[in-house]
Amino acid sequence: MGKRLLKLARSLYPWMDFSLIDEAIREHGAYCGITTIHGYINYQLEIELDEAVTGHLYTSVNAYVNSALRLLPIGQTEAQMLIQKLLDDIEAEWALIRGNDPEDMHSFGIAQEIYAMRHETLPARLFMS
Repeated sequence: MGKRLLKLARSLYPWMDFSLIDEAIREHGAYCGITTIHGYINYQLEIELDEAVTGHLYTSVNAYVNSALRLLPIGQTEAQMLIQKLLDDIEAEWALIRGNDPEDMHSFGIAQEIYAMRHETLPARLFMS
C-alpha cells in the first residue's frame, strides 16, 4: 500500500522531492509502509502535524470500516454512521498522545501490511483484488 501511495504521489506531485525516500530504499532497503510514505508526503506538502495525523487516522478508520462493510451484515448508512461516531475518537486519541515522546510510540502499521500481503496467497481469500 505504501509503494502504491508513493507511485500515486509521484504522479500527482511531479515537482515533489522524493530523493530522501529513493535513497532510503536504494541504500538501506527501507520498507515503504503506508504510514511512512503518508508522513513523508505530508512533510513535503508542508501540511501541519495535526492535520496530517488526523487525516491519516481518518483514512485508516475509513478503510477498516469499508472492509467491515464487505464482511459483516451492515449497510452503507450504518457504515457512514460508524465513521461519523469515530471522528470524535480520532480527535480525542490524537489529543491524548500528541505531546508524547515519539520514542515511546509504537505502530502496528507494518504488521497490518504484512498480513494484507499474506492474504493474497491464502487458500480462501476474504477479498479479491
